[in-house]
Amino acid sequence: MNNIIKYSKANGTGNSFIIVLERGSSDAFSKTYIQQICNYKSSNRYDGFIVVTFQNQLYHLDYYNCDGSWESLCINGLRCVAAILNKKKLVDNKFVLSAGDGIHKVNIEDLNNISVSMHKPVFVQKNIFAFGCKGNFINSGAKHFVTESSTLLHKNVLNIGRKIRHSKVHFPEGVNVNFYKIIEKNIIEIMTYEKGIEDVVLSCASGAVAACYDAHQNDLIESPCTIKVLGGVLFCKFNADWSNVWLSGPVEIEAIDVYY
Repeated sequence: MNNIIKYSKANGTGNSFIIVLERGSSDAFSKTYIQQICNYKSSNRYDGFIVVTFQNQLYHLDYYNCDGSWESLCINGLRCVAAILNKKKLVDNKFVLSAGDGIHKVNIEDLNNISVSMHKPVFVQKNIFAFGCKGNFINSGAKHFVTESSTLLHKNVLNIGRKIRHSKVHFPEGVNVNFYKIIEKNIIEIMTYEKGIEDVVLSCASGAVAACYDAHQNDLIESPCTIKVLGGVLFCKFNADWSNVWLSGPVEIEAIDVYY
């Protein structure tokens, strides 16, 4: 692989990404290279590395956490990719993208409102008890443990989230850990400990959708739902059976076509 690459930078509610439009395979980038370019384990890290390729007349994204591990889906990352492609005039305001979990529709009103369709979340396992928390294992495109909490404290999310994420008994392959608090019937607050980043993140959109799904199944929220995350606000709209789900929010483009 050429040591010099051209990339863009963007974030969705603080969830930050290095984005590369690549003509070849995403396999060209090693785990060590991804860790280096994302400043893994640094306070000024980028959360993820995204390789965008053009396959079967569709743009396809492969998402890697900043530790170099591949993940099936990152909705904030997908929204950032959509913003970059649209800014470069490679796509219109409405189009489709593919990711590790399948096809997603995209609707861009402006950079403050980029919406992405989601597949219906599913319960993988219910009523899991782990380190004092009762929650559910949900696949919303990525895999999440979701638990309701009356308070959200950063130190608790960090310490307990890390233990649950690394629990070989409950999640031998690891899991993202989401704590949510109900504010009102249409407002939820969430904090996420994300595997592959190994820290509390400013935003996790697939985790936000998983939390909304869990809360709605318990009749705690209704659509549309405002989701407060550390990095800002996201919005989730869904119908009664969750066959039509959209996640929306802002994107900030930090740089386009810079070199590393």
